[in-house]
Amino acid sequence: MEVSPSTAPNFLVSIAVKVRSLFNSPQERPCYPFLSKLAETGRPLDQLVGNILGVAVGASVNYAQAAVHVVDFYFDDARETERKHIIELSNNKDAQSADLLRGYVCEAMRLRPQFPGLWREALVDATVPQGPGLPPVEIKKGDRIWGSFRNAHLNPLEFPDPTVVNPRRPPSSYHLNGAGFHNCPGTTYAQLTIMEIVKAVFQLKNVRRAPGNAGRLKRFTEVVHETETDIYLQRNGSTGPWPGSLYLVYDS
Repeated sequence: MEVSPSTAPNFLVSIAVKVRSLFNSPQERPCYPFLSKLAETGRPLDQLVGNILGVAVGASVNYAQAAVHVVDFYFDDARETERKHIIELSNNKDAQSADLLRGYVCEAMRLRPQFPGLWREALVDATVPQGPGLPPVEIKKGDRIWGSFRNAHLNPLEFPDPTVVNPRRPPSSYHLNGAGFHNCPGTTYAQLTIMEIVKAVFQLKNVRRAPGNAGRLKRFTEVVHETETDIYLQRNGSTGPWPGSLYLVYDS
């Protein structure tokens, strides 16, 4: 059999997979129970793959971005008071300190969200109330709707003194990862594990930004769809919604 250079890698991979399967059956793999349960749902393969990829990206790329935003937020010069309190809390082991640290995480995610908002298409006609003093919004089937996370979390009716960091706000006030049917099942996981990242970072002795540009996420803000949106500068001079590298230093 002749194998052209363009197909050789795929051919070799397929042979390797077949050989490996002789020694390690699919039923013995850690993923087998999980994939079996998905297959039992009877949903189309493209939907199953889409859901797996959505969870994988959300649990890695999106999660990392959210964690970086939280850490960077509290290294701002304007957050010195909050940073000192976080350092104190990070060295405590009581439940109250943990609750306050989680509150600080939620406040950073509220004021510097991972994404400023998202688009949705209306499937039915609807009337959406906007609150006291504002007229309801009439939505028709097929309308594209911009939901601004950033603006919603600055609503003074839900968040008194909305620009002030207050780690004692009720947890039920936040909808940082969706709401209702679209609420992310990993919300609690994200908040608690990012809290552990914050503790690990701020427990470091004299932790601080690295000197110069290396210690800062270079960004500027634009108003897009009536929403303040962070635009990041990358090392190659391009711009985008994803932050670049952020370096911190500490004393050994």
